[in-house]
Amino acid sequence: MATSFGITCLVTTKRQGKAVQRGLFPRFAQLHRIQSRLHEWRYYRLSVQPDLFGGAALVRNWGRIGMAGSQRVTSI
Repeated sequence: MATSFGITCLVTTKRQGKAVQRGLFPRFAQLHRIQSRLHEWRYYRLSVQPDLFGGAALVRNWGRIGMAGSQRVTSI
């Protein structure tokens, strides 16, 4: 059973040949789980966003790749 995982987090970039450090924490983490043999194509995304009261909220999205999916917001 072959499993493929993909993680997308941009922490450093290259400008004019030099690596530039972004923030300490990336804005989001996105994971893909693809198991073609089992017909599973899933995505998971975590992000921290400001809320209306000056705090922060953890936003979690998940579902099948290419579909709308689900979302849950938790105040932290």
